[in-house]
Amino acid sequence: MLKARSLLKALVAAVSAGIIGFLVFYHSFNNGVSSRFLTTSWKESAPSRPHPTSKFIEPSSLKCDRVGPKIAASPSLSELFNKATKVLWNEGTRNLSPNVRDYWMNLLHRNRGSLEQALDDLFRAVPGRDVFAEWRKRGCLRCAVIGNSKNMLGSGYGSSIDANDVVFRMNRCPTGGYEKDVGSKTTFHVVYPESAHAYQPGGRLFLVPFKVPDLQWLTSVFNVAYNISDDGYRSRPPASLDANASQVVILHPDLMYEAKVGFRGRTKSYPSTGAMILFASLHLCDEVSVYGFGFGPRGEFGHYYDESAGISLTSHDANVETQLRERLEKENIIRVYKGHYLTLREAR
Repeated sequence: MLKARSLLKALVAAVSAGIIGFLVFYHSFNNGVSSRFLTTSWKESAPSRPHPTSKFIEPSSLKCDRVGPKIAASPSLSELFNKATKVLWNEGTRNLSPNVRDYWMNLLHRNRGSLEQALDDLFRAVPGRDVFAEWRKRGCLRCAVIGNSKNMLGSGYGSSIDANDVVFRMNRCPTGGYEKDVGSKTTFHVVYPESAHAYQPGGRLFLVPFKVPDLQWLTSVFNVAYNISDDGYRSRPPASLDANASQVVILHPDLMYEAKVGFRGRTKSYPSTGAMILFASLHLCDEVSVYGFGFGPRGEFGHYYDESAGISLTSHDANVETQLRERLEKENIIRVYKGHYLTLREAR
């Protein structure tokens, strides 16, 4: 009997010690001892912000100095930028005002065919959704508009360009071998049909259409059974592209018309592709930086990838475009990176 009582007392003591130990642990847990360990483990396994070259855009969450309010507050610029301007062409924005329709249909003498039928066919193949509206909801959308001027050589702008959330590049814009100066990131590769031979897979295709056949060409790229004539082009556009139809966006004639009015072109029918994308970025993005625009010391224009000295004339109102960029910079609406103007040999 005494032996049984001793065993019972030992059992009770063991159970009591276990309960006390549990209470000590529980108290320590609630006061942060174990929770610090759990928090450390969670932090180590938490996903990091996507790399800039990720196909998913994750806008910066830092303080944003948005261009829209600054343009609206500018007496000299507010009249040039209309909030109601349609920037991207898709099923929801397909209709054109009479002024814009007349302007766009008469941009080039080679414009022919039914616009309505071309749009019906196009939007069955290419949704053209406004991804920018989705991205801006996540944070401050910082964009870089990259021209192809020789002043990029020796600039060292590559890392600055790639740090932006969205990078627009125009027409022929090789990055291989020039990464230190021009960066490597391309979010949107802006082309028209004849310049699409330079399209680099990896970025999204951004079409600047100047006529109905351009819309038909884009449809044919994603619908091999859609036959079109290519006699409206100086050189034949590519028959196919390594591009994703769901990621393609198309510049709206509304924006093209606004850019012409804003740049006050007096002698030419339309602004340059770079000028139109600059205008578009002021609507699509929260902050805008501009690289690779401008002329050499003798007024010549050349490309960073071209050994030639450059040409003194372009097919656009280059001086007018330069003046407006300078106004935007002066009023602190955009950042302009002017770079240098070296030859390829000097840059190397």
